[in-house]
Amino acid sequence: MRSVNGFADGYLKWLTDNIHEEPVENGWMEIATPFLDRFGDGIAVYAKELPDHVILLTDDCALTNNTIALGGPMESKKLQSLRDYLAPYGIQVTDDGELQMKTTKGNYPIKFNLFIQAIVAANDMFAPRSSRDSVSKIFVDEIVSFFDKSEVAYTQNVKIEGQSGIIHQVGFLLPKHKKFPERFIYALNKPTKQNIELTLFNWSDIQRKRGTKSRMFTFLNDENGKIADNLVQALESYEALPIPWSKRDDYLEELAV
Repeated sequence: MRSVNGFADGYLKWLTDNIHEEPVENGWMEIATPFLDRFGDGIAVYAKELPDHVILLTDDCALTNNTIALGGPMESKKLQSLRDYLAPYGIQVTDDGELQMKTTKGNYPIKFNLFIQAIVAANDMFAPRSSRDSVSKIFVDEIVSFFDKSEVAYTQNVKIEGQSGIIHQVGFLLPKHKKFPERFIYALNKPTKQNIELTLFNWSDIQRKRGTKSRMFTFLNDENGKIADNLVQALESYEALPIPWSKRDDYLEELAV
């Protein structure tokens, strides 16, 4: 197994070296990040200090307008699904599709990171499952149904602090069992190098903080065909078990308690 410490440190340095801030109009700050949306465009966040030392973070509707392309009335099922998905991150979605989060100066780094995690995750989760599906069919909901049907015990949307001090959102946490340690479960609807690296950083940073033997599983949506070998190997090299969605039943023993 490769050193998770080396991976986490290197990834964190890459992240901090590639975030750039620039003032724009009316007291707003544009924060350009190295992350890309599913069309390959850079993800930017906008921040503004409000009265009483409150900081407002927003994506300026980029996620809904440019990536999810909700269309139709904003009270649609798609918008409600987005609200439900982002609520555990502490993000509100306005009627016109703008993502917003409020924080204080002291909590700004933690909240900013959660905001970015949420945008990257939503870019992945709200992409069409396959060429036959609309974005209203969300991969994580399919996993919940699978767990419930298979009587897998889980806690959903768990926030855990890593060694770096960053708070990470974990999709599912399965409790420790006499045969298995605790298991972190992630879901990637459209597996890419970017979201696999972010997932590995989240897990390795958590591992360094907790100092306990845990396992990590990642459900990979393979409805559009086989997942690229290099992406599967990246997970395996850090002992993060990749589970193709089409073969999920084969792993019930590792998931059940």
